Amino acid sequence: MTSTLSWIDEVTMAELERNPYPVYERLRAEAPIAFLPVLGAYVASTTEACRTIANSDDFEGIITPAGGRTFGHPAIIGVNGDIHKDLRSMVEPALQPSEVDRWVENLVRPIARRYLDAFDATGRADLVTQYCEPLSVRALGDLLGLKDVGSDTLREWFHKLSDSFTNAAVDADGNFTDQKRFDEGDAAKAEIQSIVDPLIDHWIEHPDDSAISHWLHDGMPEGKTRDRDYIYPTLYVFLLGAMQEPGHAMSSTLAGLFTRPEQFEAVVDEPDLIPRAIAEGMRWTSPIWSGTARIAKRDTASPASRSPKDRSSSCPTDRPTTTPTRSKLPPSTT
Repeated sequence: MTSTLSWIDEVTMAELERNPYPVYERLRAEAPIAFLPVLGAYVASTTEACRTIANSDDFEGIITPAGGRTFGHPAIIGVNGDIHKDLRSMVEPALQPSEVDRWVENLVRPIARRYLDAFDATGRADLVTQYCEPLSVRALGDLLGLKDVGSDTLREWFHKLSDSFTNAAVDADGNFTDQKRFDEGDAAKAEIQSIVDPLIDHWIEHPDDSAISHWLHDGMPEGKTRDRDYIYPTLYVFLLGAMQEPGHAMSSTLAGLFTRPEQFEAVVDEPDLIPRAIAEGMRWTSPIWSGTARIAKRDTASPASRSPKDRSSSCPTDRPTTTPTRSKLPPSTT
């Protein structure tokens, strides 16, 4: 498979990982739907094309090839149909708003206080590495039932899984070009299983209120549990995506407020504005690897989308700062 514009053949993973948006902007102007050899996939770069693909029965959701290699099957973000429905029913109960309200105060706030106290005396900190990330991984780790796993270990896991998940570069034959990054992800998964397997053995006989214990038992016939090999791919998704996203949402919110001192002061003076600030911060956070993936169920061809059967397509999201603000905070009146 070759592209029709020679510059597309020269796009590298280094460019995409550093900043993909100049490439996307040029694609919009010159080739709204184009095959990028470095990804081994089509990129639909216009709103029209992405909307068409998202709403078309010719396409369905899929995990990226690197994601499939990282998480295995069945991962909740890589399956459709009945398997996806079952995995959703497995993880969703603990994440419903009413259920979160039940546990969030006693679980998360003490952890947040602990990390704040650690640098309160010095008056300065790297908020991402000393607060946002460790709070995010510690809270989720405790929710999952991994209270005895250190925060540094949890962060190491999600960084290694992230390096594996984003290892998207392929050669002309569609083979991955950097096996080392997958090896690091595999090592992380082996360590995860060595720690979680004994916990699963315990939860099978002695269920508790931890998320993984609920995953094993909820919705299953009396005396039956889900197989651990069925659960692990989704656990890896949580240990990567779910662990990093709360920290990234906090970081994005703070980054935005730091660029608008008057809004920062407004939030400090009126804590009721915090949900609006978070909503805007989350709008600044693009989906993982700046796009969503779809796969063609059959050969397709239309003015807005074209893709051969079983070929994946990426619909990138634009930079938040290029679109109108949807949730503006009021300017400070002080």
